Amino acid sequence: MMLVCSTGLTTDILVTKIVKTIFSNNLGIDVLAINAHQAIDEYKKRKPDIVLLSPQVRYMKKDLALLTEIDQIPLVVIDMKDYGLLDGETILYKAMKLLGISAEN
Repeated sequence: MMLVCSTGLTTDILVTKIVKTIFSNNLGIDVLAINAHQAIDEYKKRKPDIVLLSPQVRYMKKDLALLTEIDQIPLVVIDMKDYGLLDGETILYKAMKLLGISAEN
């Protein structure tokens, strides 16, 4: 899972909450948070299972979609409410649903 944001501060807090949920539920999911300037290069290097864009970088969706569509990788903009509330658990479970991963693993 790759989270893309503008500067990283809010996303670092969000990733901490997502990782806490991953560990507390024994989920085998890796999370990477990167800034917008690194997004395309990191995507090409890592080929994540899913790419989540923070609302501030939604403008990148078109460019990233050129890559993710070829690889059939889900690309979504995080819901503004979930992001604003730093609701890592909900964001994680929505991503898992898109990937077809059960929260009961």
